[in-house]
Amino acid sequence: MPSIFDPEDNRALLARVERLTPESRALWGKMNAAQMLAHSRQPLRVATGELALKRDLIGILFGKLAKKKLAGPKPFDRGLPTAPAFVVRGTRDFAVERA
Repeated sequence: MPSIFDPEDNRALLARVERLTPESRALWGKMNAAQMLAHSRQPLRVATGELALKRDLIGILFGKLAKKKLAGPKPFDRGLPTAPAFVVRGTRDFAVERA
């Protein structure tokens, strides 16, 4: 599985982001390219402490199981629910989000 900490993987990921345009079509969901970029940045904001997530009862009960599955080597399954803090709505500036 690619890692942002591996220099080659990181370059490939950045190249994919650079190829995006405001007209790039969604492959998974309903967000436009700017919203997807903002959505993809949310986990990094959590990791750096910039965004704190609230844990609900389900998260407390099943959090370890979910974390183990989501942090494993397999890609995410399509159709998984999105944490409310990661949902991006409204208009976003593509150039700002891509930067």
